Amino acid sequence: MLKSCCALLFLLFPCAAAAQYPGDEYYPYAEREERRELLTTDSTIFYRAVQSPSDLYGLRTGFNLPQVALRRRGLDYTLERTSLMGVAVSYRYLAALRLLGAEEQRYAGLPAQYAREVAPRHLNLGMRFAHVNHPGMLRAARHFDVFSLNCYAADPTEALLAVQKALDMPVLIGEFHFGALDAGLPAPSLFHVKDQKARGDAYARYLTRAAAQPCSVGAHYFAYNDQPLWGRYDGENYQFGFVDVCNRPYEPFGEGVRRANEEIYRVKEGLAAPEDGETQRES
Repeated sequence: MLKSCCALLFLLFPCAAAAQYPGDEYYPYAEREERRELLTTDSTIFYRAVQSPSDLYGLRTGFNLPQVALRRRGLDYTLERTSLMGVAVSYRYLAALRLLGAEEQRYAGLPAQYAREVAPRHLNLGMRFAHVNHPGMLRAARHFDVFSLNCYAADPTEALLAVQKALDMPVLIGEFHFGALDAGLPAPSLFHVKDQKARGDAYARYLTRAAAQPCSVGAHYFAYNDQPLWGRYDGENYQFGFVDVCNRPYEPFGEGVRRANEEIYRVKEGLAAPEDGETQRES
């Protein structure tokens, strides 16, 4: 029995020791996962950040699962360090730095800077926010030429005016759509109306009212065709297209689209009023 235990310990100890070193051959992705700086921003916010209390909740819950996230190759993420203009900063201050604008610089400022370097003659249309629900999103606009957001609503006027009030820049609606239950698909999109004619009327009201706002420079409809009954990669199976899955057009919807597209430039120039009426959302 004693010999068996010694033999087992002899086999286990080398394996456990080998797993402690990131350079070992057992870890095939070591070269691709070299450590990089977590944050790059300017040093003016550093001295304010270090005075803030540590994020105890984040320290306890931020990297619970899986274990590799908590101790990536044996190193605790709370011991990770980044630098601000060459000054070493502990990971625990990143939450405070995020509140002070570092997140905006990391996710908006740096990509915009690199984009200008490689494509200086192109406009930066922004990040197409799904919702504008944080002041940092508006602060990020200083890095863009156009502010982009999705707006699933009956009328985009309120959203456009809110951005226009905060920012003096062009606004592009990245996504909107209308769906209906009369086409056979069980999911009638994020904003659904009674039938295909109501979809066309809703489209016309939406687009002409967007065109009526001085800050608005366009609106992208999502999407051209319906999604299949069994859904896309995440199961989403909406009816919202110009055509169905067999490429057959929704004519009543198309009539409203044509009507709106013929009017938007006259509305933009102040020669015509946007379409009136109210889009009723079906429950």
